[in-house]
Amino acid sequence: MALSRGSRGRRALILVSYLALLVASYYPISTEPWGHVTFIGDSLESAYIVAWNAHQVLADPWHLYDANILFPQARALAFTDHRFLPSALAAPVLWISGNPILAFNAAVAIGLLLAAFGARRLALGVRVLADPPTSRTVTFLPQGLSSGAHLLVEGPGRRAYLVTVDPLTGRVATRRLDT
Repeated sequence: MALSRGSRGRRALILVSYLALLVASYYPISTEPWGHVTFIGDSLESAYIVAWNAHQVLADPWHLYDANILFPQARALAFTDHRFLPSALAAPVLWISGNPILAFNAAVAIGLLLAAFGARRLALGVRVLADPPTSRTVTFLPQGLSSGAHLLVEGPGRRAYLVTVDPLTGRVATRRLDT
């Protein structure tokens, strides 16, 4: 599918907007991404595993799970998340820079940008009807309660789903509607 010049310009503007939001939301980390790690779960463990995977893919890919942690346990990396996708995203940055923190932050940034583009594409193809219209915003409380809602979600191909949020438990239930 060939993109027109206007379409390319619009996508470039959207990308620049998402990049600006990314930099602003991760300030002050975004001013020095090679020295500060983003906090997502156990960030240092994640940065280590991403760096290990990028290293081991070149050094000895048949022993990827034999990480140099939890000695003398063999295949110690099997006890945690493998993080192959972030490692694949971060490996070129690590190989060029040699900095695992910069590589991890780059993987987080790429993942967030891909999620933003995916959410945008989904939002453009989905129509949400709420009854009443104010129930489009659902509030979840720490006690497990919610404001409750009934949403009719219509996607591509005119497929419709009823999404219900129980006000007492906060549980979300979905059901495809036959049209």
